[in-house]
Amino acid sequence: MVSKLMKSVAKRSLVLFFLSGLSCPLFAQNRYDFRQFKDETFLFVKQPGKWDGGDWLKLGLVGAGTYEVHQYDAAIKRAARKHSGNAKNFFVEIGGQWGGYFVVPLGGLGLLVHGWKADNPATKKLGYEVLQSAAYAQIISGVLKTATGRARPGTSGATSGTYRPFSLYKSAYNSFPAGHVELGVALSTVLSRRTESAFLKVLAFAPAGLAAAERIYSNEHWASDCFAGAAIGYFSAAWVMDLHEKPAGESGESALKLLPYASGGAPGLGLSFNF
Repeated sequence: MVSKLMKSVAKRSLVLFFLSGLSCPLFAQNRYDFRQFKDETFLFVKQPGKWDGGDWLKLGLVGAGTYEVHQYDAAIKRAARKHSGNAKNFFVEIGGQWGGYFVVPLGGLGLLVHGWKADNPATKKLGYEVLQSAAYAQIISGVLKTATGRARPGTSGATSGTYRPFSLYKSAYNSFPAGHVELGVALSTVLSRRTESAFLKVLAFAPAGLAAAERIYSNEHWASDCFAGAAIGYFSAAWVMDLHEKPAGESGESALKLLPYASGGAPGLGLSFNF
């Protein structure tokens, strides 16, 4: 029992070490506090009303891709069950921790707190974006899990086409989409976008792929659950990071600045307000 606990702690520690190693110095332009989170969450909820043709095309492609993978769910499950021992592979278990409900919130919160205490804007921003991306992905996931009520592959008598919508508080019927994969891909997307190294950009997504493999090998999710979860995690994180890279006026956040100026040889201060 102690040995098993120590292995679990070691795997989680390794994931957190990898997470911290992918961070990079950045210039933070926002507050990254609760007020900003509240304002941006309001923007996130309203966003579908502002979608253009390109956004709807992306949604259509994700839907079509999910449907296509759905056609092979049963076959993929059979193949995975023949090799179910792979779920205990060290690297596959690392993937499971990467997208788990421990590493993402703890890692994001740790980076955020460290950024605050050390007055390090880059670390604060990284932690904030990890937590924000994960939160938005989980909002979407919670709605879809409740609305679809898809049976997990390990549910007795269930097939890939078994659905019981609005089966509240029943884990056996909240398979779609895969929450661990959502979180893992959201985390990987933030880290990939926040490093200049091409190698690390690619490497950041390796544990997210292992997270999907772990969920399938452990018979917790169908392959199409993982596909949809990956898309939700990626686009949630991309939306957050795109928002933070926009000028204050474009992001919906007003910016009030106090700027020095000189007029007629006399110095003074002026206000600049973007809206």
